[in-house]
Amino acid sequence: MPSAPSDAEQFALLALSLCPGLTPRRIQSLTAYYGSAQAVLEQGLELYPGLEGWDRKQTGALLKGWSKAHERAERVLERTLERGWTLIGCHQPAYPQRLKACADAPVVLFARGKGTLNPGRVVAIVGSRAASRFGIRAAERIAAVAASCGAQVVSGLAEGIDAAAHKAALKNGVETIAVMGTGPDHIFPDFHASLADEIAAQGALLTEYPTGTRPDAALFPKRNRIVAGMADATVVVEAAERSGALITARLANDYGREVLAVPGSWDRPNTRGCNELMRKNLALILTEPEELLRVLNWEGKETNASVLLAATEPPLPRVQLDQLEPEHRRLAETLLSRGGVLECDVLSEALGISAAAASALFFTTEMNGWTRTEPGKRIRWIAS
Repeated sequence: MPSAPSDAEQFALLALSLCPGLTPRRIQSLTAYYGSAQAVLEQGLELYPGLEGWDRKQTGALLKGWSKAHERAERVLERTLERGWTLIGCHQPAYPQRLKACADAPVVLFARGKGTLNPGRVVAIVGSRAASRFGIRAAERIAAVAASCGAQVVSGLAEGIDAAAHKAALKNGVETIAVMGTGPDHIFPDFHASLADEIAAQGALLTEYPTGTRPDAALFPKRNRIVAGMADATVVVEAAERSGALITARLANDYGREVLAVPGSWDRPNTRGCNELMRKNLALILTEPEELLRVLNWEGKETNASVLLAATEPPLPRVQLDQLEPEHRRLAETLLSRGGVLECDVLSEALGISAAAASALFFTTEMNGWTRTEPGKRIRWIAS
């Protein structure tokens, strides 16, 4: 009979997840056979009848390093807690139950923030890093509509569509979850450090990767299954024919979740992926943001009219530079003196501030509606 969940069980799941070659599916098979993750660690793999079907070289390496599993887990847990993150095992009530229903769900997650991982409604919004202005605005409006009925917004903290969805959720006062493709000690991209802090304050940061995991292109597609698995529906806004957003859409379909896509021009590479999803009947067409509520049968259920109003195009704010705080005025004057737009690195150098200070400054001005972030890590002054 399975043992009762405990902190020791949580630690054992962490130790197993850090063993090379032990995928979530294999760990689930092991815990089902032995009764608990603790029992797997205590009794070892030799008695497991399914071991013969595994790759011999991989199995040999796994057995050789088995004795160090406990030590590795201790180091990771210590570094995780030092950074203000927590560990959540798949046996715990706090673990996202929508994700738990997916066969390849990670057995442990690292989390930082105040948000719940089991809200009533969740929408994932994903898309291109090199998003157009239309794509950014579409993501903002979709997030605002989702917020109108209190839905949580999930995305991947990437530049472009992801960042637009997170920021719109923050502006509209709903929780947003950023699923990272790195460890807790590496925010990527680094200029989203302030955005990550704001997300943690109003939602949560989430990752399956332990501390020390740096950005690696191979890890991000794997991260996408968590984004898809946590949501009731995934909305794709601008995606090329080969992109991470399409991987997320495919996974959402595999999990039996709704997938919607924003149609785009046939001659733009960044919209061909969305059009292809719809052509193959892998996504419903989203011709207007409010249609999301109808598809999910959320229409008229506790919707907030004031938030829906905010989903329409807002007027550009009027700003008098002499009334701004000194650091905001310097930023505005620097941008306006150089055509209104500069790359983040060039702008922070011109202002003489660190990358961390620049990240906080850019985030504040964007949330105030004075600037916007554009593809290529560029900041544009948009206030009149």
